[in-house]
Amino acid sequence: MSEQKNTPIHFVIPDVNAFQSGGNIYNKHLLKGLKQCSCLIKVLSITDFKALNTATLAGHYFFDTLYFTQLKNLFNRKHKDSQFFLIVHHLESLYPPKGYTQDTYFQAKELSFLTQFDGFVTSSQFTADYLTSNNLPQLKIVIPPAITYSPKSFSPKVATPINALMVANLVERKGILPFLKKLANHTLVKANNSLTIHLVGSDQIEKDYARQCLEVITNNPALNQIIQYHGQLAPFQLSSFFENANLFISTALMETYGMALQEARAFKLPILALEGGNIVNHITQGQNGFAFNNPTDLLEKLELFIKNPTQLAHLHRNIGAIKTDVYTWEVAAKSLLSQINNH
Repeated sequence: MSEQKNTPIHFVIPDVNAFQSGGNIYNKHLLKGLKQCSCLIKVLSITDFKALNTATLAGHYFFDTLYFTQLKNLFNRKHKDSQFFLIVHHLESLYPPKGYTQDTYFQAKELSFLTQFDGFVTSSQFTADYLTSNNLPQLKIVIPPAITYSPKSFSPKVATPINALMVANLVERKGILPFLKKLANHTLVKANNSLTIHLVGSDQIEKDYARQCLEVITNNPALNQIIQYHGQLAPFQLSSFFENANLFISTALMETYGMALQEARAFKLPILALEGGNIVNHITQGQNGFAFNNPTDLLEKLELFIKNPTQLAHLHRNIGAIKTDVYTWEVAAKSLLSQINNH
């Protein structure tokens, strides 16, 4: 490991403080963990990387998938003694645009580029398996994220009224709009004294989609009493919402990891979620929550919790007895270094 400390590890990533996303949070804390290991880290923007002299490119380079399209023409600058890794926060093929299946999009848009990398860093085994199943035999370094914020102590949760939390940027992949439309026409809106849903996330990434989401809320007075939209919050601000909630809801259609679900588990919140990617690996069905294949079934379970609070109370008791493992970003960083050195 000492050799690695003296060899710079380059991260070609967006400014971790520029915007709030799971990928940026992951990058930021992984870098902190590596610095705790006394590693020599160099953080570059894509512009910085393009300006480097080819002769200086020896070493390990980790690229964020947000730079996916910009990297396609840069492999001709790769030094013979360098290794290029892609940090796979997301791939478009996992949630392909209309007109494509996962397979057709992957084959047409991603495969030829991905084959050029020496390896991949993924936050979940789900993503690593997805790459392997698509004929990419390169090294997969699976580094799950650590908990960033967790409560110092736990107080018993009440099952009624329901004070639910949703943490998701208002983008199509998070499934917010169809969920809001289903909820607006559901009998749940008539029982708004028993249900509050706090929605936290940016409305600046897919602005038109976000506008549609917020219009559904504002144009429905009954729904407006249930949904409280708080915009984007810093992670430390979000911790109080996790503390005060008694249920977590995820309507994401695809997650390569699901850091918000991990935080919900750390705060011992039952989870109601849609199945998509790694989401199901956060849920033991009936023990700490339920996963559904459509928002209608999710809403039916939510209504059942209101009509029969003992079901939610049962989940609270189950989760309260679950011990959480101690896993830090420093441990995550050491795992990354070990796998690099052994490669």
